Amino acid sequence: MAKKAVVGDEAKSNILYNERTDLERVVSVNLTDVFLRTKHAAQALIPSRRGSIIDVGSFSSGVGWVASLAYTSSKYDIMELKRSVATELGHGFA
Repeated sequence: MAKKAVVGDEAKSNILYNERTDLERVVSVNLTDVFLRTKHAAQALIPSRRGSIIDVGSFSSGVGWVASLAYTSSKYDIMELKRSVATELGHGFA
C-alpha cells in the first residue's frame, strides 16, 4: 500500500509566532492520518505475513526547515513511526 497525506503550515519562521492550533492541524493530517492508514493496512496485510506499506516523506524531515516548523516536525515523526511499525511487525514487513 502506498499512501501520502500532506498539509503544510503557513510560513511562520519563528516558533514564537506559531500557535498550538497550527501544529495540531498539520499533525492531524500529516501524522495522525498516516498512523491510521498504517494501522488499517497492517491489519489487512498481517494474514499474508508479509507486505509493504509505503509512505511518501519529505526532504525536510531530515533537516531543520525554518519556515515550516509544524510540517517539518510532522514529517520527521512519520519517519520514526515507520521505523517503529517495522520493528513491531517484524520480518517480512517494510
